[in-house]
Amino acid sequence: MTTYQTLTFEQSGPVTRIVLNRPDAANGINDTLAAELADAAVRCDVAETKVVLLTGAGRFFCAGAT
Repeated sequence: MTTYQTLTFEQSGPVTRIVLNRPDAANGINDTLAAELADAAVRCDVAETKVVLLTGAGRFFCAGAT
């Protein structure tokens, strides 16, 4: 099980939900979040995953890169 600092990753059958979890920074992508997103993408690249839902915690989806 991988633990992330800046996102949550949940798999339920063929659906994977990734939540950007930096609400105080409007979910802006920093180096840590970028690396964790890359790792999460690799984890989604399996035949069992059919849907990936990408969302943001708090008020904003993503304010861009910081």
